[in-house]
Amino acid sequence: MSKYLVKRLAPLFPQYWTVKIDKEPSQKEVSAFLNKVVHEIPFYQNLLEAKDITNINLNDFPIIRKQDIVGKELELVSPRYPLKVLRQVATGGTTGVSLNIYKSPFEAFKECRYFNSAHSIIAPWYNRRVAVLRGDKPQEGIAGFRNGLLILSAFDLNEENAKYYLELLEKHRITTLHVYPSAISLFCKYIKAACLSPQLPNFKGVLSSSEILSAENISLVHEVFPSAKVVDLYGQNEHVAFALSVDQKPYRFFNSYGITEFIDAGIEQDGNRICEIVSTGFINRAMPLVRYGTEDYVAIDDSGNVVSIIGRSQDFIVNHRGDVAVCMLRTRDESLKNVIKFQFFQDKAGTVEFRVVVNDHYGDQDKKLIEEDFVTTYGETISAKVVVVDELTLTSAGKLKRLIQKLDVTM
Repeated sequence: MSKYLVKRLAPLFPQYWTVKIDKEPSQKEVSAFLNKVVHEIPFYQNLLEAKDITNINLNDFPIIRKQDIVGKELELVSPRYPLKVLRQVATGGTTGVSLNIYKSPFEAFKECRYFNSAHSIIAPWYNRRVAVLRGDKPQEGIAGFRNGLLILSAFDLNEENAKYYLELLEKHRITTLHVYPSAISLFCKYIKAACLSPQLPNFKGVLSSSEILSAENISLVHEVFPSAKVVDLYGQNEHVAFALSVDQKPYRFFNSYGITEFIDAGIEQDGNRICEIVSTGFINRAMPLVRYGTEDYVAIDDSGNVVSIIGRSQDFIVNHRGDVAVCMLRTRDESLKNVIKFQFFQDKAGTVEFRVVVNDHYGDQDKKLIEEDFVTTYGETISAKVVVVDELTLTSAGKLKRLIQKLDVTM
């Protein structure tokens, strides 16, 4: 069964409706969960063998990461679930380590409850028509329906196809675009380049996931689709944490999905603390992960609000001093007007290549503006080289990697 078909059929299963998204877990419920974990899961029995587990609490568990459990995945599987009924999913390996996650048959239905809650912010289920602009390709051509969804190929985006996609959105009265941030950014830039003015009376908004959504991405969407909501969904294959942000407001992490801690990484950006997301997931009871270090990072302001998702440790660069810095360039509106898409590359401390795919109007002035933005952002700690390329590196799923980091970045 495809992931899209599962999402459509999930409300037919009772497990979908058992999920109470806004309910905060009580201390009693958390304690019962942790006690079950330490009494049933071999990995945690070995991990906590020196502790008194009669009255266990969350802080008794050390933080674990992929490298701590890779190769030991079966030790984390609950004996309540026969292995033959579990679905095995390999994480993408973007952190350099691929992990096997075993999921119960009902986990997907519970997950869909949260996913659909994100969709409901844009359009209610009874009036929702979704187009997908991600790493999917239709069976034939560049656009087509699959499981009730309009699949638009992000691999074939250009000015001509952007116009065609707009026509399809209007024709099929699409309410919601589910996108990669890189894909919607490119789509909007082609719409602007073709001087198109979208007339989409049914279109309500954009749901972004799977990549980092930047402030620039959001501004571009609002410029092209002024009345559209932009919802950003944060999650991961391990399914330990889930968060949503609407129109650049602070992210809300749902503790009913997983209890999330923010561990200070000792770095600041624009007065905000950079913290790692560490979470205990409640969704996948077949392979529970307690205090799992996601190696994803957030920026937290003085009020404790999560103002942005920064990304993984691979989304950080190393400056001339050997310090770790956030890979995020402060650009002006005019700096990237002739840049179609871009990517950072680093293989030497203190030096970063800024690789750009450009339009026919790009010139020396554009390059100068970008170089000035690097100085404004990093001062003299980073030397930048702007390089024009024909294409950028994508993952196997078609995602644009914002940074190709060849250095070993330790947070």
